Amino acid sequence: DRLIFFSHESHPEWSLFTDQSAILDHPDLARKQDVRQQVQRARGIRRRAGQWLSIVIFVVMVALVGLFMARHTLVRIAADRVPENLEGKLGTLAFEQIRLGAGFLDDADLKRDLTAIFAPLEQALPKHAYSYTLYLQDDASINAFALPGGIIVVHTGLILAARTPEEVAGVLAHELAHVTQRHGIRGMIGGTGRFVVLQAVLGDIAGLSGALIASSDLLIR
Repeated sequence: DRLIFFSHESHPEWSLFTDQSAILDHPDLARKQDVRQQVQRARGIRRRAGQWLSIVIFVVMVALVGLFMARHTLVRIAADRVPENLEGKLGTLAFEQIRLGAGFLDDADLKRDLTAIFAPLEQALPKHAYSYTLYLQDDASINAFALPGGIIVVHTGLILAARTPEEVAGVLAHELAHVTQRHGIRGMIGGTGRFVVLQAVLGDIAGLSGALIASSDLLIR
């Protein structure tokens, strides 16, 4: 309905057209009633086409805005559909990559002390499918991080800087929250396409699982 066609009975072999709608306002087209009626029909068709186009654009914009605003909710729902065994596999894959380029301590005394600090925190959690494993990384920075599935890595710099066991416990509690709230998985899902997220929300996590495994290195960046 973008083009306007003209024909005349005296020249049936001719057909003229234009995309300039302003021609419908030409006074010559209002002189004959039948032509005037055709002009009114043409205007009605173009007006309805414009209305439908506006409706379609509005619906698409609302859908896009709604999808953007609901992104965090969709990511959380998608994360809840990721099986715990896949989550653990992703954490293990990331940890193996970290292990290749970093030194880890196998100090029995330090591990025992760290486990003693961690035990009350783990016991306070509701029943869950995670199996937590603590590692000591030989790194002077004051830091710790958690990977999906329950792997928690504590830097030796944090142990040396802590003045009390409670300070270490506070950091461990923070890392526990990353695991239980599935922040690592959510971050990875947030980096996938919206279509993959919607598929997962609707119950099909095959595409999401493949995307997560392919991007497991994002967990260590």
